[in-house]
Amino acid sequence: MATLGYKMAQTTMKIAAATRLLNHFKDDYANGVIEVRTGSKPSTAENASVGTLLGTITLEGAAFAAGVATNGLEFDAAVGNFLSKAVAENWKFIGLVDGVAGWARHFNNAKTEWIDCDVSGSTGTGALKLSNLNITVNSVNTVQEYAVEL
Repeated sequence: MATLGYKMAQTTMKIAAATRLLNHFKDDYANGVIEVRTGSKPSTAENASVGTLLGTITLEGAAFAAGVATNGLEFDAAVGNFLSKAVAENWKFIGLVDGVAGWARHFNNAKTEWIDCDVSGSTGTGALKLSNLNITVNSVNTVQEYAVEL
């Protein structure tokens, strides 16, 4: 019994630590934006963006200026080792060109920090799930789900 209690305590501590880290990420990336691109993501986030920019996800697909909170994206509070898009928000983007979404780069509000993630359709396994991967010029595209996991 002592071993089980110890393992449960370890698990609880790990989840608590993950929740704290994700809530720091939530604060650091508050009011950020996500660029959706074609092709495969770079091997590391330190590498320059590759692929064609298909659009930039903002609140309701509205205009965004780096360093200004207006139309930036928010998260709900972390739950365990998951941080998800704010349920109350509609994350959208307008297609800039025709192409197939392959990956995305999530920027903080100032666009000075970023992480990369995989993109998939609504039933796929990507961290960013879009309503449609086939983007066309001037089409409105909706984020179905976005989750950061530790």
